[in-house]
Amino acid sequence: MRAELDARRVWLGLRDALPLVPSTLLLGAIFGAAAQAAGLGQAVTIPMSALVFSGSGQFAALPLWQESLPVIFLSVLVLALRFALMTASMAPRLAGAPAWLRAAPAYGVPKGSRATHRAARQGCLGNA
Repeated sequence: MRAELDARRVWLGLRDALPLVPSTLLLGAIFGAAAQAAGLGQAVTIPMSALVFSGSGQFAALPLWQESLPVIFLSVLVLALRFALMTASMAPRLAGAPAWLRAAPAYGVPKGSRATHRAARQGCLGNA
């Protein structure tokens, strides 16, 4: 099956994911406060929030901040590996898609959007 980028389906997916926005913003604010309390400045906190798509990994890194970079990196990586299983289940739907479209879910498929994807496939959401 060839995956195609259908604008209508993208907008429906964004609409279906809107309920996830408040909790995501709240988690970001909590992480920012925790990072500041741990002594990390904005120069570290903002890039970390943009690059580390594992909330549990971000919080786990805070007490490890005085350790070496490999310790922090491996700890966050182990926590984030569960996303590999989530995105692997999407592989059949992305067969034949351009490389950038196949790589995008590997970067940012949090549990909430994964649940939205499954609900849409099972017909539990709007017109997705």
